Amino acid sequence: MPLQESPSPIARPRRRPTSPLLRTRRSPEPPPGAHDPVDVALDLLERHSLSPMELRILVAVRDRDRPESELATRFGGHRMSLRPSAGALYARGFLRWRYVAGDDDSWFSLTPAGRLLLRPLLSAITDGDARAVAE
Repeated sequence: MPLQESPSPIARPRRRPTSPLLRTRRSPEPPPGAHDPVDVALDLLERHSLSPMELRILVAVRDRDRPESELATRFGGHRMSLRPSAGALYARGFLRWRYVAGDDDSWFSLTPAGRLLLRPLLSAITDGDARAVAE
């Protein structure tokens, strides 16, 4: 039985290094006419591989810092049930997680990347409210 030659390695084109500013993932604006908040939320879930709980946490802390216990009460769960989702958001740079001395609670807030991620959803909600008022 004759031996087959091993395939030749495929030459890959060299990639030029890009600046860190160009490497940041920006959430593209939704196409015109796709400003329905539900569609935008579903797009965020799919495009950024967010879980529903992660999106709920991001929306809950969009306007101010919130303690972990407040979010747990709001979502009907235990504080420890938030930690996997909050940890995933923290690891991806969307959430700031801090502790206050003398307080048993963790506090969460959005990072600039988290604000950028939510921008299409918040503008769709604002646009939807403006259209409802105009009608």
